[in-house]
Amino acid sequence: RDGSSLLLLVGFVLFCVSHMASAVKRLHDQSLSGWYSTALILPFFAAAGAIGSPDAVDLAALDRASEHVRLVLLAVFAVVFAPFAFVLGLIWFGAGKDGVNRYGRDPLYR
Repeated sequence: RDGSSLLLLVGFVLFCVSHMASAVKRLHDQSLSGWYSTALILPFFAAAGAIGSPDAVDLAALDRASEHVRLVLLAVFAVVFAPFAFVLGLIWFGAGKDGVNRYGRDPLYR
């Protein structure tokens, strides 16, 4: 059991590193800083915080929560996922800059 958990963790880390590298390259194609890609890991930290705190995911308590608490949770959710969605949209749909930008030349530009 411990060996499979370790293997899963190593595989997940390798997956994240390779995808972050691809995200940085894609952002550089658009002449944007690669630091924007850090927004892609925000949901993982939010999920780890929720998993690490069993009370945070108590659905029965959430049903009994006041409207104020629900709005605060919705705001936290929006703050965490809005940058993630924005950067993911840039990576998926943003057009690269033609020619040379501050990160190098466009390999597809003629």
